[in-house]
Amino acid sequence: MFHQYRKCHSILQYLPLSHLYLLLQDHIQDVLHQDTVEYGTADKYQKALQVRHVYTVCHTLLGERCISDCSGSQRKSFVGIDSYDVGREYGRQIIREANSNTKEALILMNAAAEDTGQNIIFNGIQETLANEGNHLNLTLTARAVMADSQFGGAEEIRSIFQEYYLHPETMPEIIVCLNEQNTVSVCQAVVDFNLVGQVDILGYFATETILNAIDRNVIAASIAVDTQQLGIRSVEALDEYLETGYVSDFVAMDVNTVTKDNVKGYLRNASPDKG
Repeated sequence: MFHQYRKCHSILQYLPLSHLYLLLQDHIQDVLHQDTVEYGTADKYQKALQVRHVYTVCHTLLGERCISDCSGSQRKSFVGIDSYDVGREYGRQIIREANSNTKEALILMNAAAEDTGQNIIFNGIQETLANEGNHLNLTLTARAVMADSQFGGAEEIRSIFQEYYLHPETMPEIIVCLNEQNTVSVCQAVVDFNLVGQVDILGYFATETILNAIDRNVIAASIAVDTQQLGIRSVEALDEYLETGYVSDFVAMDVNTVTKDNVKGYLRNASPDKG
């Protein structure tokens, strides 16, 4: 069951389980509202009983955290994106940003991570550069960041950029961040040290802060998690399990990338006044 999980990127490492529950709740409320309009309150009551059962089995179905292989857990399914596909997309974005003068692309890894997802991402980047970017002459390196707390990771990244500021010849032309926290920290450090335009940032997630940074050309691109799709497919997996007793081991999600070309649409969707 778990061999497929080794290839998937753990979204819940970057999206707290409580956030997923909110997404599930929003989608379930929509289902309840539709049932009430179409069938009446009696069916809504029955659906509410089912929803209560959904929450009862949610930890069993999705696992308590889903950030490691958890081979001994009772998890029945994983909703996420494939780590290798994420790596391939990062690789394509590196190729897009690089030129004949690009010497280095640095991948910031999470030193505290227990899963193998980020290693698979790194392999995906390597293979994509080898197959599609063999015209480039750049070195792909990795550096571990001990992000045991929000401020700890940010301070370590700030120290890294202090080194780059003092020794600009050592700064890579491209920096790839595999989580939201490092993306925001690197973005802030680039601004603080007046290095905007000197380094291309490839980030992860699509918060309003990250979207605005893409719009201002501080971040070149970011992998976006479709949280609506995540919520819908999670509920669908839960419904399937409740109705049949079976569910797919791995429910795949799309890998989307936000760039300057499409960020306006994401910003409109993120605006509270979008209507």
